[in-house]
Amino acid sequence: MSHDVLLRCATPSGRRTTLAATLAYAELDPYAVRVVFHSPHDDVAWLVDRELLIAGLEVVAGDGDVRARPVAAGMIELRFRSPAGSLVALLPRTDLDVFLARTLDLVPLGEERIDADELLVALLASEAE
Repeated sequence: MSHDVLLRCATPSGRRTTLAATLAYAELDPYAVRVVFHSPHDDVAWLVDRELLIAGLEVVAGDGDVRARPVAAGMIELRFRSPAGSLVALLPRTDLDVFLARTLDLVPLGEERIDADELLVALLASEAE
């Protein structure tokens, strides 16, 4: 299941841009949300804890490379940090609300299960592509 969004982004140098992204969720990996940033050069994917995003709707969440928090004007701020750089992205809260509600319909909190054999088969299949 996926949801396309537009992010308002700012780099540490102050450059601002709009960036297309896809939020994706799979029952096979029920704890993670894949955030894929689309650019003309290449797509960049991050795995983000679903519960971090849920918490980030209401309070500051995360203390590592990914953080989320509500900000004014109905936006959620997502901060991504890696050795290659960092990015601050603003996402409309309604987009994140709708997406997370759909993930919770598929797999409610506390009912997450991982089938290690099925996950391994899927990972090996994606490596072969």
